Amino acid sequence: MPVRISCQQAILYEGYIDFIPFKGYSVDIPYRRYKVDYTARTPAQLGPILRSIRNERGLTQRDAGAKVGLKQSTISAIESHSAHTSVDTLYKLLSALGLELVVRDKPRDDGPSGVQKQEW
Repeated sequence: MPVRISCQQAILYEGYIDFIPFKGYSVDIPYRRYKVDYTARTPAQLGPILRSIRNERGLTQRDAGAKVGLKQSTISAIESHSAHTSVDTLYKLLSALGLELVVRDKPRDDGPSGVQKQEW
């Protein structure tokens, strides 16, 4: 059964979208919680996503690292230059943030001329 909330409550909470507010409406809006998928197609996109999630969860770099035995400087390096991160270290940070890695086929993204776009 959907829960009813007021339009003034927060939208994003720990990786879930609670509702999308409609400005000007004074009635409560029913909502359901949906997990948010973040897509990183390049190493440059991964660091900012991890930083954002860590901040959403109220963790400092030191707090996140302490959960899995990583230094604060290592967390900073992952968030700034994730291309230079080992897979093992990345999995440790994912664990500290309560995340998992999902591998799936990506949707085909053809450019305007029908040529597959390069990401790297």
